[in-house]
Amino acid sequence: MSDRMTRLQRRPRILGALAIAALVVAILPVVGRAADPDYPPGDSGYHSYPEVAAELAALERAHPEILHVRAIGRTAEGRPILLAKITDGANDPADEGEPEVLVDGLHHAREHLSAEAALDLVRFLVERYGESSPVGRRVTRLVDERVIWVVPMLDPDGLAYDLSAPVRPWGPGGASWYAAWRKNRQPIPGSSAVGLDLNRTWGYRWGCCGGSSGIPASENYRGTRPWQAPEVRVLRDFVLSRIVDGRQRIRTHASLHTTGELVLYPWAYTRADRGPEMTRLDLSAFRLLARRMAAQAGYRAMQSSAMYPTDGDMIDWMYARQRIHSFTLELSPARGAIATSDRYYLPDERLPGLLRRPRAALLTLIEAAGCPWSLTRAASQWCGTFADDLEGGSGWTVDPAGTDDATVGIWRRADPRPDGLQPGRVRSGRDALVTGPAPDDPVRDGTTSVRSPTFLIPAEGTTTVRLAWWLGLGAGTGPGDGLTIRIVAEDPAIEPQVLLAVAGNGSPRVARLRNLAIALDPRFAGERVALELIAYAAPGSGSLEAGVDDVRVATEPESAG
Repeated sequence: MSDRMTRLQRRPRILGALAIAALVVAILPVVGRAADPDYPPGDSGYHSYPEVAAELAALERAHPEILHVRAIGRTAEGRPILLAKITDGANDPADEGEPEVLVDGLHHAREHLSAEAALDLVRFLVERYGESSPVGRRVTRLVDERVIWVVPMLDPDGLAYDLSAPVRPWGPGGASWYAAWRKNRQPIPGSSAVGLDLNRTWGYRWGCCGGSSGIPASENYRGTRPWQAPEVRVLRDFVLSRIVDGRQRIRTHASLHTTGELVLYPWAYTRADRGPEMTRLDLSAFRLLARRMAAQAGYRAMQSSAMYPTDGDMIDWMYARQRIHSFTLELSPARGAIATSDRYYLPDERLPGLLRRPRAALLTLIEAAGCPWSLTRAASQWCGTFADDLEGGSGWTVDPAGTDDATVGIWRRADPRPDGLQPGRVRSGRDALVTGPAPDDPVRDGTTSVRSPTFLIPAEGTTTVRLAWWLGLGAGTGPGDGLTIRIVAEDPAIEPQVLLAVAGNGSPRVARLRNLAIALDPRFAGERVALELIAYAAPGSGSLEAGVDDVRVATEPESAG
């Protein structure tokens, strides 16, 4: 292996003024901190934090039309956390609404290969873009149709410590140049220990289930509260910033780790395969996509907890709170497959082969952002014009016209209770849009409405709206009490289409889940529309409850005849 200087000379070194300025900001040492250490000569094929910053700056200079690099926050020791954005028109502030993908590396400091794989993905995408080869055409299409975000190093503080530590014994095979450090470098108040495990501090099921440690000296220390690590807060805040018009733009995600050659999917905190928060459809989508990525990389697919349970894990939070189809990729061979001394610190001569294997899997993940359910049998319905299982906050607007006058039973996403007016179950998962989940908050004396995000109806083909619905009516309800579901166009000149109108007849009505499937009128072709739900109760009448779940709008092309 050549020495470090020769290696650096092989990399792009000609930077424009803007790239140089960005690089200086990125790697400028924090006051009182020594310069970041480099890898030892024998592992010079790996990238230290300043080298990652330099390579990203050089790639941005060479490919400014599809790559933009910026810092999204700082680590515990003050290093900027760098984010690469890859898409056509990467510097264009205009938002085209394209599906988005997030990939992150180096949650854990000693997992050097994870940072290399994240950087390799950036390099591969920008350098193959525009090529006429089959791979180049695929990359070009994905970059043009997606927004791909990559954080190569979430824990550069931990990496710097790992590289600066004195040589220590590491198994019978010899010695390691590194500290075998896992956590960040955050001081722990009241303890001489340092660092939190960044993949145990996410705010879903934090500390719940024996999958982390409350002991500061432990490698899996979770801290005293969720979100305690600044690096995790930075990445969380970026993910939350991708909620646009109430809908999360990031659709798929991979967190890169070592070791094991695995593709892992939620849940990490429990061995239960689904639980109330995951729909059967999502479980199927997770399994099918994980198996495909694993086959492409030569890995194995499994539920994360099958490796070992972890709580406060990133992929659980990404799915449970953001409905992002999130995976952990364990990149290098497992314990027993190689010498213990190499389990985290593989020789750099092996990098080309180790980096090549997950590339196809990551391209598949980027492709799947268009529709994470594309491999399932339900793809024709769920990969259409608009789909929402109502399991996450997804941009529905209560009282969109500002004319509602109901004071109880307002529409919201919730788990309905079985009380006669609510069925006590939903079509899938746990939640639905309901007018009141508890027995003491039905709609009375007024109207409550809620409207979906807008979506574009294709100009050609037959568009069908499908959903599950129910309506429960109490004693004393009549024609002035009921539920209306309609399609409303952004263009006020286009009359709404009523899809469902159900009213009382003086008799009680027990809520029961029903299916609706109805074709849209051709006047909506090529128009932006929204689905609107209206529940209404006449003054002095009885009470009612309504709900809607599993909304799907799909367009079938016209038959050739």
